[in-house]
Amino acid sequence: MRCEDITEVLLEVELGELDEDAAARVHAHLESCPKCQAFAKTYTAVQDMVKESLAVEVSEALQAELDAALLDAIRKTG
Repeated sequence: MRCEDITEVLLEVELGELDEDAAARVHAHLESCPKCQAFAKTYTAVQDMVKESLAVEVSEALQAELDAALLDAIRKTG
């Protein structure tokens, strides 16, 4: 398995959607490739941060402020 293949199937591995043979090949590659190990670690960390951020409750006032700031940033870049 090549490094490029790992980036394409990592989400499927995380979700348990690969068959056992393909998952075993991914894990074998990850064990032997420091570059892909680092990528997988970062990928997992980002997923964890997204999950945590979605669990945070935001007041309506703060949400309105965030929405306004986002729209302003979009207008400035467009």
